Amino acid sequence: MKMVTQRKIQIFLYKEWLEKMFSAHSIVFKFIIAGGIAAIIDLGVLYILTAYVGFHYLTSVALAFITAFIASFTLQKFWTFRDHSIQNIHQQSIFYFAVSLGNFFLNTYLVYVSVEKIHIHYLVAQILVGGMIACLSFVLYKYVIFARQEITI
Repeated sequence: MKMVTQRKIQIFLYKEWLEKMFSAHSIVFKFIIAGGIAAIIDLGVLYILTAYVGFHYLTSVALAFITAFIASFTLQKFWTFRDHSIQNIHQQSIFYFAVSLGNFFLNTYLVYVSVEKIHIHYLVAQILVGGMIACLSFVLYKYVIFARQEITI
């Protein structure tokens, strides 16, 4: 009887934690949604520029990355992290871009190592590496790039 009660409490607490983490007002939920929107924009622009406009796919990749970067930065700054200040926007955008480029190269390298050296399926590797990079990015965005500045008097 005691074991069943403890299990029910664990399930209840886990359910509450999940609801809190992914509620419509949660920063984690917003981070995931903003990232998803940026990914859709990236793929959409890539497809449209290549298939309909006739650009070479590498040109389309570059333009899609820039478009998705702008969307991602804007959504993360103003919606996810509710940083409405434009005072440091140039520094934030440069640092955000550097993180994005770093993420790209780190992702590529870690997927390569996972597939070629550890022999993980490339899709599984991408999911695992992408998740780790997303967590690292979240911390950098929240506590470094979009950290609220303390006002001292």
